[in-house]
Amino acid sequence: MAETAKVDKRGRVTIPKGLREAHHIDENTEFIIEDIDDDTFILKKIDLEKLIQSVKKEIRDKDLTKLHSEVEEEVDELAKKKYSS
Repeated sequence: MAETAKVDKRGRVTIPKGLREAHHIDENTEFIIEDIDDDTFILKKIDLEKLIQSVKKEIRDKDLTKLHSEVEEEVDELAKKKYSS
């Protein structure tokens, strides 16, 4: 379903009523906006509470200190590859 919308003076875009109803969007619905290129972006509806619970469940049995160290090591390696002369 393709619809059009305009940006108002304050930079707001109103999602057409049919899309809001079809996707259960109300005034408290939150989105992530991903910039793709000069004239394209993705608007993704998210449920922050659900996302937080999912992350909590995922990391429940993880050694976060070890994970942090592994991430730091990987970042260092990538930086060395990218910025070494």
